[in-house]
Amino acid sequence: MHVVIVGSDRSVPAKAVTQLASIGVPNDAAHVQRLAGISRYDTARMVAHELKLAIAPKTVTTAFIATGDNFPDALTVSGIAAAMDSPVLLVKRTYVPSPTQAAFEDLGHPALIALGDDKAISNELYASLGCVQRLAGKDRYETAKKVAEYAVGHGFDADEIIVTTGLSFPDALVSGVVSAKRESPILLAKDSLPQYSADFINDHQDEIRRITVVGSSRSVSQGVEDQIVDELVR
Repeated sequence: MHVVIVGSDRSVPAKAVTQLASIGVPNDAAHVQRLAGISRYDTARMVAHELKLAIAPKTVTTAFIATGDNFPDALTVSGIAAAMDSPVLLVKRTYVPSPTQAAFEDLGHPALIALGDDKAISNELYASLGCVQRLAGKDRYETAKKVAEYAVGHGFDADEIIVTTGLSFPDALVSGVVSAKRESPILLAKDSLPQYSADFINDHQDEIRRITVVGSSRSVSQGVEDQIVDELVR
């Protein structure tokens, strides 16, 4: 088993690494790799570089950029980004941090797709970077719907939808892998089913065969599950 740890000791402490030995993973460079930059922007750069190495001799043709100041936009695109062999890089609203600029150069200046509206990535930055597309809604829930629509138009199927809370990051974070593997888009919920998520489900109700809810009832309530069912039987 090869374990990749993303983040510094402040994110994943050394104690957690040593505990890997208890499940049979030796704590050495052959089995444990840590990708940790001096900032979240630098760590994203390192992850993008690992992707570049992993897909060679193919090259990265598209990268997604998202605000590094909040989590929802980057997480909802993680599945389709992985399926497309496209990294997710982080920016500030009005400028590109130097690690992200270095990533653009390392990847050969791929086409950029921006996530979020002008409050997340300014129109001026969008234009200066020559982004080819913006996936943005009025809030994180509509942006997730836009990303889901993009995903369905780029190889994903609507026969399975993944629903997770948009109020905190852990459940959406771990959903990205199964989203990529199953080619299933991610929608976000809160204490009720947002209208944007309901609209996507309603638009694709003839295609949907399975809804996978990630998280306990404290994250996505039974009431939200009932609302999803209601949308499917309309």
